[in-house]
Amino acid sequence: MFGKGKKRPAKQPSVIVKDRWEKTEEKEAAGVLVEVINGKGCLREVYGETDNKTYLTLLFYDRTLLALQGDEYFCPTCEKMLKSGYGMEQTQEFWQNKLNDDVPLTEAVAGIKPILGLLKSGYYVVVDTELYPMDGQGNLFCEVPNAEEYVEGTCIYYYGNGKWGGNTPYFMVATEPKMKLQQGRIEEYKENLQGRALAYYMDGYMTALLDGHHKAMAAAYLHKKVPALVILPAYQVLERDENGDIVEMIAAGEFRWNCALHTLQYSLKRPRENVGAEAMKQILDTIPKYGTIEVCEEGKKLAGYYPTVEAIAAYDLVGEITDKRLQDMMSGKEVLEEKAIYYVRALILQKHASLFEAVSFFLEQEAFRGERYAIIKELTKLPKSDVLVDFLIQVMVEYEDAYPEMKDLILDYV
Repeated sequence: MFGKGKKRPAKQPSVIVKDRWEKTEEKEAAGVLVEVINGKGCLREVYGETDNKTYLTLLFYDRTLLALQGDEYFCPTCEKMLKSGYGMEQTQEFWQNKLNDDVPLTEAVAGIKPILGLLKSGYYVVVDTELYPMDGQGNLFCEVPNAEEYVEGTCIYYYGNGKWGGNTPYFMVATEPKMKLQQGRIEEYKENLQGRALAYYMDGYMTALLDGHHKAMAAAYLHKKVPALVILPAYQVLERDENGDIVEMIAAGEFRWNCALHTLQYSLKRPRENVGAEAMKQILDTIPKYGTIEVCEEGKKLAGYYPTVEAIAAYDLVGEITDKRLQDMMSGKEVLEEKAIYYVRALILQKHASLFEAVSFFLEQEAFRGERYAIIKELTKLPKSDVLVDFLIQVMVEYEDAYPEMKDLILDYV
């Protein structure tokens, strides 16, 4: 059939759903585990080192979409930095009507199979979740600096004392230049914010937004989260099961499966490419070609409606604080195992009605004496209100002799 010198046609990608689940207490979001066969590999992670720094980048063909950098990238206690390549422009590959409709997860995943086929062959999880349209550090998703300066990335949050945060997608960074956004389409989504965006999970709490930039901008104007399908690469890890035995697990973010229970065709190494210093330098050199992103006051204000990475990390650590749980804390029925600042941040994130009562309790505890200034500083990050100002003045009167620096902080705020 194929004569001399003729090539066989390339096999077309296919996507097989290996497992699916609904949102439960154990699973933070509904999702599916998929196997990508004959993947094109044009949407891929590339890892490398240059100038004594290491980078994890996301590429689409030769265009840099996102770069995460650290002095030693896979050191979990090292701060990571982030900047977007903004190398994505709307192409037919990333235009899917299924994402513009409110359809069941299985139908939405079927609709993005052409996009999943752009990945490298292997295993991926697609979760149905919601993302904040900002980077977790006070920047709107489409205004993360991409020039000479870096901003702290929301990657593997470190609490200290050998404890670090989880791997759940919360935030996003645009991969399409802000100048490509059309106000008319944003207004349409503001009137009818439906369907899902599409993002690729990178690390820690961070994702790269692949499709849905207008939806995300509309959500930011409405101070809402963005419904999104997030693609997470799956890979093999060794962990202890409930019996204490070490077993091979499939890992994707916080999701886990026992490898023995699934028939796997591909290697379960994370589907990233390792490149040398010169290749990585060429990748990074493409970033400024897409223009410098300017941060505007409106963008900062819109981003300010959403929680920071510190608030999310606190909530992840201590969990939801119900009225009953708060009463148990203050009555001594629940032992407080974490720093007070994490409980305060979690209460602020929840907009808890008893926030001031809880803060008063934490301030009174001798065990948290060293955190009193930090707790009040957290309150001064909130928008001013008469109730908050009155509360802070009461705190200042009570503690100004012992903590003059707290008095100065409150006076500067009020």
